Parts: sequence; structure tokens; C-alpha cells
Amino acid sequence: MTFEEKAFPASIPDFPFRTQIRQYLAEYGEEISPFVEFEKEVINVEKQGKWRITIRDLKDPKRKTRVEQFDAVAIAAGI
Repeated sequence: MTFEEKAFPASIPDFPFRTQIRQYLAEYGEEISPFVEFEKEVINVEKQGKWRITIRDLKDPKRKTRVEQFDAVAIAAGI
């Protein structure tokens, strides 16, 4: 139940508690956390040399959109 590039700590039992799994996942994601945004709506994604993304901040009462450009894009939806 581990990612290839991050071994589960040796001190963790074969059947870990959910808190141990959550800690493992949190540590795994620390490296990319500065690049992750929550409560955003992706309005449009298009490739124009670079990826051009139109984003709306769902916490902004005016619901203004912004456009940003990126070399790569990963979008995840979840609860």
C-alpha cells in the first residue's frame, strides 16, 4: 500500500491505523502542496503552446475569473 518512491515506515504494523495512513499520505504530498489549490472552479483548459487555464475562485464573492499559463496541468476532483 505504498508509493514506489516513498516506503512505509518500518515501525508501522502490517495493518496500519487510519491515522498512520493519513500521516503517510500527508508526508507524501508535502512536496507538491505549494502547487495545490482548493475551492477553485476550472472554467476552461486549452493548449496554446503552454496550457492556458481559466480559473474562478469559489471563495471570492465577486466570482471573478483569472487566466494562468502552465507547462503542465493536473486536475483532481474530490470530496
